[in-house]
Amino acid sequence: MRQGVMLSMGFLATVLTGCASDYKITEEIRNFVLTPTLSDLGAVAIGDEVSFFIDATSTGGGDISILAVEVLNMEGEYMTLADDETPELIESDGTVTMSFSYTPDEKGYHWAQVTVKTDLEESPDRTVDVRGQAAVPTVKLWPGVIDFGPVDPGSTALQDVQVANEGTVSINVSDIVFDNG
Repeated sequence: MRQGVMLSMGFLATVLTGCASDYKITEEIRNFVLTPTLSDLGAVAIGDEVSFFIDATSTGGGDISILAVEVLNMEGEYMTLADDETPELIESDGTVTMSFSYTPDEKGYHWAQVTVKTDLEESPDRTVDVRGQAAVPTVKLWPGVIDFGPVDPGSTALQDVQVANEGTVSINVSDIVFDNG
């Protein structure tokens, strides 16, 4: 006759009993993964803020304590942990989502490494890479000068102005301002 017993102390133990008194004890190793392994944020307009998320998932074996979440910017300080509080625990077979932001104020390519430090005995840290490109919105207007020609008093004259986005990031036209009424 064989029986199985599960203990809830962060590991799984199986005890087999029978006529020959054979025993087998196994321990399930605690481990976790971060996803995605690379976050490519694409082109972002200077001054805009883009949120990105990283999931820490326990792959079994018990709860894992998160000791720290660090963001190492390779240039500037554009990528930051968005939440004021770091999650403290990844429950066994569970997932926690951490929120970050990218707010560039200088044109160029930016990258960072996000490291999650835990209480695991072997390989306690996991790191993912994040990259983004800060771009300047570029708009072209034509014609460069609008000439209405002679317009009779009380009449209205219309001219078209074309606006084109020649940059790599989206633009929003929120207002039109004239130098000369």
